[in-house]
Amino acid sequence: MEGQIEFETNTNYFLQNVMSRLNQPISTNQIKVWDAACHDLIRLAQIDSSLAHGVELLATQLECHILIAKVMNSPAWIDSSSLNVQDGDVVKNLIDQLQRRSLR
Repeated sequence: MEGQIEFETNTNYFLQNVMSRLNQPISTNQIKVWDAACHDLIRLAQIDSSLAHGVELLATQLECHILIAKVMNSPAWIDSSSLNVQDGDVVKNLIDQLQRRSLR
């Protein structure tokens, strides 16, 4: 019984730690932090089956948030007057990924 309590305490601490990393302003570095947090959430879902559904949902939401931030930080999104085909393709690819993730 003591081992179960310790496991739950460690799981809660880990989840709180991951969540605390998400409350930062959007920047290139923050997107990397969010990406790492997303991987941590997926790993947590594999470790603790009682949290799997909620954590997987949160990871999917975070993946979509990351894609939206990448689109909004794209030069093609920020300044359409300097748009070139390559930047436009990047944005289109990100939006396609966002649509696929949000429909799974």
